[in-house]
Amino acid sequence: MGRQGRPQGDLKGVSEQADRLAVFLRELTRGLTVRDLARLYPASKTSWSEYRSGAKTVPLILLERLIDHHVRAGDAHRDSLAEARHLHRQAEAAHGLRQHEPTSAIGDARPAEASRSAPADVHPAPQSSFRFEAAPYGIRQPALAVAAFNAPLVEVQIHAAAQRSMRFSALGFSDDHSSRTVEALHAEVVRVSRAYTTVPLPGLIEDLADLQDFAFSLTQRRYAPDQSRELYFLAGVVSGLMVKASLDMGNPYAARAQATTALLCAERAGHIDLQAKILSWQSLAAYWAGWSRQALAYAQQGAGLATGGRVSVFLPAVAARAHAAMGDRAAALAALADAERASRAHRRTDLDDLGGLFDFPPCRRAYFRAETLVLLDPARPDSVRAADAAVVAMAEASPVDRYFANEASASAHQAVTRIAVGDFDGATESLTPVLGLPEDCRNQDVIVSIMRVHRQLDRADRPLAGRGEMQEQIERFVRTGPRPRAPY
Repeated sequence: MGRQGRPQGDLKGVSEQADRLAVFLRELTRGLTVRDLARLYPASKTSWSEYRSGAKTVPLILLERLIDHHVRAGDAHRDSLAEARHLHRQAEAAHGLRQHEPTSAIGDARPAEASRSAPADVHPAPQSSFRFEAAPYGIRQPALAVAAFNAPLVEVQIHAAAQRSMRFSALGFSDDHSSRTVEALHAEVVRVSRAYTTVPLPGLIEDLADLQDFAFSLTQRRYAPDQSRELYFLAGVVSGLMVKASLDMGNPYAARAQATTALLCAERAGHIDLQAKILSWQSLAAYWAGWSRQALAYAQQGAGLATGGRVSVFLPAVAARAHAAMGDRAAALAALADAERASRAHRRTDLDDLGGLFDFPPCRRAYFRAETLVLLDPARPDSVRAADAAVVAMAEASPVDRYFANEASASAHQAVTRIAVGDFDGATESLTPVLGLPEDCRNQDVIVSIMRVHRQLDRADRPLAGRGEMQEQIERFVRTGPRPRAPY
């Protein structure tokens, strides 16, 4: 039994039921510190602190294991299990009801706070879409697939049950079913990776953080060598997604810390392409923070590792934007040509099979090409054509290939080209749907892209009616996004 820790503080549950479950857990773990619990059970100190405050719902499998370890067999054990299950059901049901209270329509306002405080093992399923209708000169673009937080309660409960089942199979039967544990973790990693391109980060971050904790805990157990390598690969993938999440919130320093762990996991797994992908995200973090030379260095380092797959196409496209940001037209065009050659020589890999952010489909390649050319000179005809083509490519792509942040940024860069050629009405048409993007979708990429429209308006060489009003709209939009740790 551990020493008595610091006082546990006030209860922070979102409901009375959550507080009652937290009180039950406090009694059950009396005398144990969060450090003791993190050492004995597969959850971090932060998670245990949140479980005991009621801020997060403790997974039922952990609750049951605590009772097995700390309550004598017999009637007391049976009664404790029954009470724990009853309190857990009530807490989850109460949370689900709070989470699904009516909210304003997506696109009009931020989803209710209850939606963003979901426990780690509750992830609402996508239900509706935000309408995104930027159009290149009269071509109407279909709806952008951005998930709303309005899944029916039964779907949330089904998802939570699936999460508990995965943990139960891992924690309760790890010796006999280790291969199934790895398969279950792999399936969950694929789900989160593919959800990232359609679900706003606040609706995904707790799932992602919880999955990272779970993957880390599994790497500490004994597995066969091939399963151990797979676990480190999956831990590296999840940590890589945390790099992107940190970047999207405008925090390149957190992205760098996550990247260090992701690279260590990829090295332990012996997965060269994953190492290259992590370096590409480090390049993105530097690029969006305004550190173009560092972005180029990371992209070139990753290109030296990539052995095939989409990452071999992605890295030169990332390098092209960094060259363009530094004004090196020849190098930027050469990097775009490298990306095209790599695309023609592409060989599908296990990293590509994860989908979502690990893919680099044609519509996203078109966006990267357009942004590169717009950075070099937005008024050139090839830049205008590329910007229009990128918006069309996004409009015609399948939902699984589109990424709402790239789609919004593509329209913002189209607006830049239209301002550059004196088509203010066309720029307004491009920018209007971007300004309606839900607040939870306004990540660092989108904020930087729309600020380029603001700067292009400053550079306009003739008076533009409505310029001040558009700049005010952009400034209001930016104030609702992440606060970058570096200048634009």
